[in-house]
Amino acid sequence: MFDLSVALLVTTVVAFAFTSTRRIGVISITLLAFLFPKLAAGLLCIGAVAAILYYLTKEKSL
Repeated sequence: MFDLSVALLVTTVVAFAFTSTRRIGVISITLLAFLFPKLAAGLLCIGAVAAILYYLTKEKSL
């Protein structure tokens, strides 16, 4: 399972480096989210909190 996870992570990083392979990167992220749903949910929550904090600090500085 560890080997598959590392392979998917490497595929995702390499896929987003080139425009023509972005679809492969999206598929890799989808597979990682399917294999590790708790990790995906945690990262989604962290991303949402970061976006909210960015939005709130951006509004106050204007």
